[in-house]
Amino acid sequence: MFFCSAALASYPCTPAICDPTTADGLRQCVAKADWITEGTIEQLTDNYGPHCEPFGCSSQWYGVTVTLGTDMKMLKGAIVAGRPSDMPGRSDMVKSASHCFSRFVKITPAMIGQRVRLFGTEKSVGPNTGPGFFAFEMLAQ
Repeated sequence: MFFCSAALASYPCTPAICDPTTADGLRQCVAKADWITEGTIEQLTDNYGPHCEPFGCSSQWYGVTVTLGTDMKMLKGAIVAGRPSDMPGRSDMVKSASHCFSRFVKITPAMIGQRVRLFGTEKSVGPNTGPGFFAFEMLAQ
């Protein structure tokens, strides 16, 4: 059971920061990213939370935390708030910036073991976003 308050009410989503499925969009992702990292996906944890409307609350997908393997490397910047741990040479977790960009951040269990490049931000880019990755690109093995 979820308990709602006005503070938990949902806000409109901002448009996606970039579209990594096109060449021009991928260039935009690179330009807009505070940090870029890549590595092999080891584990996923989908995050859910209360979604409140005037008539009650329900459970909503709020993003994903991706665990990258020890082969993780930074290509641009440094991740500060976008991940809960910072252990060089060990697997590390990176969270998504928002449920708003589900098309570009929704990594599925079928992708475990695949290499991925994550594009992230350290700041809020709208009412439903925060530090984390806002797009990903699958890489060749």
